Amino acid sequence: MNTIIKTSTDLETLHNKICWDDSELINCYMGKSPQSYYPENDYIPPFPVLQNHHLLYRVCCGEKEYLDLIFIGCNTTSINAGMCPTVDIKKVDNYWQLSDKIYCKDIIYKYVDIPDFDDALNYYRVAGVIEYRNNSKIKDGYNHIKIGSDSLFIEKQEDQVELSISKNGALSSVLLSHDQIINLSETLHQLTNQS
Repeated sequence: MNTIIKTSTDLETLHNKICWDDSELINCYMGKSPQSYYPENDYIPPFPVLQNHHLLYRVCCGEKEYLDLIFIGCNTTSINAGMCPTVDIKKVDNYWQLSDKIYCKDIIYKYVDIPDFDDALNYYRVAGVIEYRNNSKIKDGYNHIKIGSDSLFIEKQEDQVELSISKNGALSSVLLSHDQIINLSETLHQLTNQS
């Protein structure tokens, strides 16, 4: 269940629940696609909305071990998530000011149960956590193909490409080099053209 931070008091309450000095950022996701669990907000901010930032923290003193903190409708493609994320944020008119030049429309959060650390590292690829657009374009940073309740992700990782399959909530991944990608491409082409 997501909690919407509506006021500075709500933000201060969250800030005081967490011992941020003993907490750490574990995973993050950035994307443009709105999620169905985002709050309805008809407000059009006085800045261009570029990204939504999802930050997964392993927290000390929280209701659960992990906190998914989400900054919606930000005017930036990067947030300094290494520092305490709830300090010095101000409510200005109908939006949140995160720093001198960084703003967002909404902030929401939820505490989540994650079985182990490896699952936390892959949290945003588990089916249902992020609603990936089917057959998304590479400009979104990934390609996603939904096959029933399963998902195939294709994502660039530095000079390699990562193929990941999410099946029944479990994630398996493999990194492919340039030569392996060419070989796979040729193999798929041959298989689809066999009569």
